[in-house]
Amino acid sequence: MKLLRIIGWAISILSIIYVFDKIVHTEINFTSLFDLSSIAFLVLVLAFHIFSLFILARSYHIILKLGTDTVGTKIDYINFYAKTNLAKYLPGNVMHLVDRNVSASTVGASQGSILMGTIFEITFVLTATTLLIFFIKPEQATILTPWVSPLTITIVVSLFLGAILFIGFQIKRRQIQIKFSVNLFFKILSLIILYMLVMIFQALVPVVIALFILKMPMQASVSKEIFNGFLISWTAGFLTLGAPGGIGVREAVFCSLIQDMPQASLLFIGIVQRFVNVLGDVVFFLILFIMANTRSIPNNFSGR
Repeated sequence: MKLLRIIGWAISILSIIYVFDKIVHTEINFTSLFDLSSIAFLVLVLAFHIFSLFILARSYHIILKLGTDTVGTKIDYINFYAKTNLAKYLPGNVMHLVDRNVSASTVGASQGSILMGTIFEITFVLTATTLLIFFIKPEQATILTPWVSPLTITIVVSLFLGAILFIGFQIKRRQIQIKFSVNLFFKILSLIILYMLVMIFQALVPVVIALFILKMPMQASVSKEIFNGFLISWTAGFLTLGAPGGIGVREAVFCSLIQDMPQASLLFIGIVQRFVNVLGDVVFFLILFIMANTRSIPNNFSGR
């Protein structure tokens, strides 16, 4: 885990250097952010981001309820999600998911249930994102083509089979009961749709910034390119293990993917959206922290 964290931080730092180099050699004008209309849009985007975090937290609670040993209340799990969501910045991406297992006892769940919930969550969100990428602008996904080879296919298949075996072993070892039924199928389908809606909102944010803050005239094809560019760059940032919130990685991939817009505009969009996302994560955590302390809700933020 320590090695993965070091690698993730190294990739993130290199990506930040790449983005910073582009910033230095590009004239970015942030004055449009101080227009009243721009501020209103940013506040609205921030509110929707916080709402999307609530949806993600609620979805995670539903996933955990697929098991039988979760005893905490709904608000306990939303608090739990808000706290561990911040940990993606420190110790870093995916490492914050490990942090959930350490904190499992604070919500009365076994580490097995938290582990399964996390694996299912990752599966659902990546499935939702992949479906959107290939549905909106499939030709843009060909960026992955140079990395497709017999070796990479073998590695991916091996990792997939290893993950299946690991999940099966954990279910048996920790005696997690999951009842497979038609109802379960529709729950999983509804969860994937929820994750798709959240990702659609997230991917629309850079389009909104370009249209209503930068006031750029834009064709539908460019909007799709920005939309898909965000989804691909978000996935790259998410899968960079140990990178603090995918910072740098997402922005570097986003700027590299889109060819039909000035680099200054892409950097502007990436920086503004990152600022809104980080602020939203912090505000979401603070809202639940205050609720936990002012409404006598059990406070589970006291440790990892």
